[in-house]
Amino acid sequence: MQGPINTGTYTTIWCNCVLEVLAIALPLVAVTLIVALYRSCLVGAALVLAMAAVKAWFVELPGIELGVMLYPGDAVSLALAVSGTLRIALKGALRVPPSALIFAGMLLLSFVLGLSEFGQSAGVDFRVIFAFIAGVFYFSSFEIDSTLLFSLARLWIGAACVLMLIAWFVWIADAAGLAMARKWIDADPTGVKFRVLNSGITYMIGVASVVLLHLLMNRQIAARWWPLLPILGGTVLVLQHRSVWVATFFSALPVVILADRGRARMLWFAGTVGLIAIALIPFMSHRLSGVSNSVSLQAERATNLSKGTSGGRIRAWEQLLKDWSKLSLGRQLIGKPFGSSYGGLTNAPHNCYLQIMYRTGYIGLLAMLAMYGGTVIRLLRRRHKEAAGEKGGETLLLGLMIGQLAFFVPYGFTSEQGVLLGTALAYVRRKLVRQSLEDTRSLNSAELSLASVSATKVTWPVVSLPNRTDAEPNLS
Repeated sequence: MQGPINTGTYTTIWCNCVLEVLAIALPLVAVTLIVALYRSCLVGAALVLAMAAVKAWFVELPGIELGVMLYPGDAVSLALAVSGTLRIALKGALRVPPSALIFAGMLLLSFVLGLSEFGQSAGVDFRVIFAFIAGVFYFSSFEIDSTLLFSLARLWIGAACVLMLIAWFVWIADAAGLAMARKWIDADPTGVKFRVLNSGITYMIGVASVVLLHLLMNRQIAARWWPLLPILGGTVLVLQHRSVWVATFFSALPVVILADRGRARMLWFAGTVGLIAIALIPFMSHRLSGVSNSVSLQAERATNLSKGTSGGRIRAWEQLLKDWSKLSLGRQLIGKPFGSSYGGLTNAPHNCYLQIMYRTGYIGLLAMLAMYGGTVIRLLRRRHKEAAGEKGGETLLLGLMIGQLAFFVPYGFTSEQGVLLGTALAYVRRKLVRQSLEDTRSLNSAELSLASVSATKVTWPVVSLPNRTDAEPNLS
């Protein structure tokens, strides 16, 4: 008679069952996800933004060792890349300029060379840039019109509100003395008070404030959402990423200056908020002294380029450029491959332009600048050709592209920024609504003219023949 099964055996059986279920379920989930991403870019945007919220909440996510550590964010990037490739191959939906193809080709060349020479360290170095470029090609493969752009804008604002609530939760937990808040506070190496979200996540909130400002000024969203604007902006201010302040400001500037309407309301709103803030300062200065002092200190550091993180970054850039000047012209043209050191720096430089130049050379950097420059120029040109129903989509995307270029001065690519650039590329390469309306009107006019010709009664001349009895002689 067989004895009882011990606990270890039960555990082994249970683990085997779980692995079998996962082996069956994961491919089905992956295929379903790829199909959903293939059909709608809203699914892709929701996936990228949700992953940002997950990373903001958990700070560090577990990974799987497959030669190189793969994290949930990598799975999202791979899914976007596969879906985008399928759309380009099956639908011919390659809607990026030649400069983007050159830029992507230089990145791929640098990665392949780095992989053969440095192994998995090249993959680690390439990870974030791959997430960015995968998002660019994926979102640019869709036909994005003003309606879809509005849906993406609302989705972005919703995700930013979730991120904002996470920051508030951590601040409240820290103020209450809860130890759980240390997970977010310790994640920031600078030790700046209230900086509980990283720069990329904070800039997502800044972008949301600019998007909300645009929607309110163009009356695409109800006026009751005006109070959310200073709340989002205030959260960005308290998080104290100085470069994010600058990037958000440069994003908002074109939106306000180039807006066709809503300027007076915007000025009135800004003045009202300013007066309320001035009135509340005497009553809240004591309780908010810690916040105000910290924000004031960061504002002071922002203007001092010789001390603090700004001074450290500038010194790192100088060191990188000094090492770059020692390279041969051929190496400067194509750059040093991924996985190699950044001129003696321990980490990637806090400058996207220098990082791209170092990894793809002058060719890759010029291709990147041409990609962004061409997009900005097309947005400026198409602003004046917008139809009334488009609600200034070009103006919004123009502001976001300018802000993104400012963001890249102290920071690098993020997967969320790939969503913005891919959307802008798709939007500027679609057929203009006004042009479509004019073509439709011309076609309708032609059809009406043809119909009127067909319906007109044609009067033919009537020839009167003589009566037979009169024409023939009387033979009787």
